[in-house]
Amino acid sequence: MISVFRITITIISSLALSGVVHALHPTMKFVATKTVAQLDLQALHRVRERLVSQRTGIINQIRAFLLERGVAVRQGQRFLRAELPRIL
Repeated sequence: MISVFRITITIISSLALSGVVHALHPTMKFVATKTVAQLDLQALHRVRERLVSQRTGIINQIRAFLLERGVAVRQGQRFLRAELPRIL
């Protein structure tokens, strides 16, 4: 019973607070809801960003392993791809 009372008070106080915020900022503009196409594109960009980040981490890890063995390779994917056949 007490938890229901607390939840009700919390909801009422948050609604009251949102009303106060709206009263203090009447010119606040709200963001429009994104379309399905926009959400899909955003998800695609996030996945691509994660893949690029993982690829960069793997390349740096390979370069670090090679450097521990005394083989220095320049930064960048193309330099590592060019040197790997020679090293292996």
